Amino acid sequence: MKVTMKNQNQKKEGFTLIELMTVIAIFGIMVSVVLISFNPIKNQNKLKAVQTEMVSTIKQAQSYALQGKAIPGVGTPKGYGFEFFSNQQYRIFYCMSEAECANASLDASHVVTDFSTADRGVTLTVPADFTTTRFYFDIPNGNRLPESFGDAAGNFKMTLSLSGTTRDITISKSGSIIEQN
Repeated sequence: MKVTMKNQNQKKEGFTLIELMTVIAIFGIMVSVVLISFNPIKNQNKLKAVQTEMVSTIKQAQSYALQGKAIPGVGTPKGYGFEFFSNQQYRIFYCMSEAECANASLDASHVVTDFSTADRGVTLTVPADFTTTRFYFDIPNGNRLPESFGDAAGNFKMTLSLSGTTRDITISKSGSIIEQN
């Protein structure tokens, strides 16, 4: 009968548990760093989406003014405007006179679109020295009125913000709409 003995000096192949755990820990740290670095990109994309949506709504109000769009049963208004509330909600309205356009609270019958919301955690602000959160475009020229609202150059600027990242929308008194990073 032959007895074979295994060589005790023979090395076993493979990784130890500690080596495997170390590699998994390093991999986990690398993944978390990559995910954290994508957060600013996600915020930029959210802001851009809301900015595009709001600019589209503002352009729609201006388009109504340039077309001289009449309100069924009411007639042709003085202008169409854009206003926002509570840093996230905004809508299109119409006004029949300059005094009505300057009025701080139009009743629900003057609303062209229901409130839209700048969701996704985005907030909308204007500079503290601005006295209003609304403006309108006159018929038939599409100029932004009142001209007195805005900065020294006559520009009405709104800032969208999310987690420290900002984007601006500027409407000049001539009605030009500028999207800025």
